[in-house]
Amino acid sequence: MLTQVSEMKAKTFRGFLVEAGQVFLSLDDSAVPVIRLNTKRGEICIFALGQAPMIIDHFCQLLRDDLDRFKRLSRAFALAQPRLEEQGVGWVVTRFAGAAHLSLRVSGDILIIRIPKPLASEACCLAAAQGRFLDCAIKASHDGEGDGMPVDLALELADLRRAG
Repeated sequence: MLTQVSEMKAKTFRGFLVEAGQVFLSLDDSAVPVIRLNTKRGEICIFALGQAPMIIDHFCQLLRDDLDRFKRLSRAFALAQPRLEEQGVGWVVTRFAGAAHLSLRVSGDILIIRIPKPLASEACCLAAAQGRFLDCAIKASHDGEGDGMPVDLALELADLRRAG
């Protein structure tokens, strides 16, 4: 079973990053991913820690009921967060749904963990400085400048656009 965020004791984001990494690397066979997805490149398992049930339910429902939209959304997130490397090791911070979230990836396993509020500002600043930050506020252009969410991803999240 995954450790609860409230049990983590880090006082800085760097400490939280280390602690989250230790939790992630200590996952065993009893840990159940909230999403398991087979792709052309292999299985992706997403584990969640400290996430609101409605967010998890939303993405699980998309996977179950609208696979095409789930895949478009996944591709859009992947394009917006290139530092969360495929089949490698990476980390990014995303500000989404009123909170900051750390995503850690090792091969096909991804842990998404809600960052405690007192560490969120530091996490966003460090991640932005390293090109590892996605702010899910919409940016007006596709020029690649800034950390805002690309318009395509915003439209997909809002379900205002359907791929043809």
